[in-house]
Amino acid sequence: MLILEDSVNLAAAAAVLVWQAVAAVPLVQIATAWAVITGGMLLAAAPRLSGSEGRWILVLAGVVSASWGALLAAIGASDTRAMGLWLVAYALIFGGTLAVLAGGWQLRQGTSTTSAASDS
Repeated sequence: MLILEDSVNLAAAAAVLVWQAVAAVPLVQIATAWAVITGGMLLAAAPRLSGSEGRWILVLAGVVSASWGALLAAIGASDTRAMGLWLVAYALIFGGTLAVLAGGWQLRQGTSTTSAASDS
């Protein structure tokens, strides 16, 4: 699920870089709602994570997402070009954070599979 979300964030960043003038205001409004909802869900999921490894990254991703969405909602859609660039920055930071989290989980999964195989 995190890899899918990461991919969507990076695709949105690429789309904004390529097509900045196409429906910028609706795109920013949707991205704002997406960021606030996603940030809240990540913050709610962090305490439920088994083990403490990766929890801080999940909290960081939730804070970045919710903060960006709240900031953009407070500013409004006055300068669409600047908002598009803020969306790119958000997507890169948030996507990078989730990529680190997913990579850590994948490494841990491979380590636990290897150690389980060597135990038997």
